[in-house]
Amino acid sequence: MGLVVANNALPMMTVLNSPQWRRIHHSVLPEHRDKNFASILPLWDILFGAAWIPKPDEHPATGFDPPVRVSVIEGIIRPFRDLRLRAFGLRRSIAQEQVGTIGGKSLG
Repeated sequence: MGLVVANNALPMMTVLNSPQWRRIHHSVLPEHRDKNFASILPLWDILFGAAWIPKPDEHPATGFDPPVRVSVIEGIIRPFRDLRLRAFGLRRSIAQEQVGTIGGKSLG
């Protein structure tokens, strides 16, 4: 699954990303969570402590944990649905906080 590249160009990997770095980012292993965010410049991950320098033989399983099956249509619609829910959910929670108050003072 995916492209496997030898990890012998370590100094160059601080300048340019490699498929192995991205594989770590998509790994299902807990120790790889929140690591290797960079798409092109891993230097930023190194500077901000989010870098996981993969070992030459490190090829972890990737995907969702637990595995999730999503249709193509669901994959296209889900981000927009989530944005809508966040936007309306935020508006709804602000409105609920304001109900029962006048000028910031509680009526009850």
